[in-house]
Amino acid sequence: GGDVDVYAEADSKWEPAPPIYTEGQTVVASEVRGDSVIAEGSTQSSVGFTVWFILFMTFGSAGRILEGREQGTLRRLMVAPVSRSTILSGKVLGTVLAATVQALVLVLVGALAFGVPWGRDPLGVALVLGSYILAGTGLAVMVSALVRTRDQMSGLSPLVSTGLAMLGGCLWPLEVVGPAMQFIAKLTPTGWAIIGLTDVGARNQGLEAALLPTLVLL
Repeated sequence: GGDVDVYAEADSKWEPAPPIYTEGQTVVASEVRGDSVIAEGSTQSSVGFTVWFILFMTFGSAGRILEGREQGTLRRLMVAPVSRSTILSGKVLGTVLAATVQALVLVLVGALAFGVPWGRDPLGVALVLGSYILAGTGLAVMVSALVRTRDQMSGLSPLVSTGLAMLGGCLWPLEVVGPAMQFIAKLTPTGWAIIGLTDVGARNQGLEAALLPTLVLL
């Protein structure tokens, strides 16, 4: 009809190209873009769940201290010819080793199964994860010293772990929340772990981006 003719006439006037068009581009992480790059779905999920599950592991391992107290094995250790610092160091070291193994498995599964980019500098990833494991272990051991029973620890562990995961950006990118929530995230160990791993991995910023989060976590 008439409308089609009018459109065809107008379209023929736009030569050599129409005034409005679309163009697709693939945006990749780079140092130039820096903090403007938000981690993709699989990367955000892999980083977030790695940080979250490490906290679960540290709380679970620290709960064994309470198990030893309730079963009487801790008392027997105390009367053995071993210093208290050695006993505590052994329990803490076991928690750190268990969390480290879990972190390695989660990183490898993310990289091999889902193609998650962990950046160009493995040392940066190792620094952030290592310092986060120490921070998570310290938090878990502190909580195990404050509670009285394993039931209390079992009830408090998911509450603390999930709360810190949500505040720290394990479930969604910190870039999509307001300034107040971004500030609160920097008061949590999970928040600094997410910031460090996102900068080193998703944004490919290298070892330098890992230094501040590592120092804060330590």
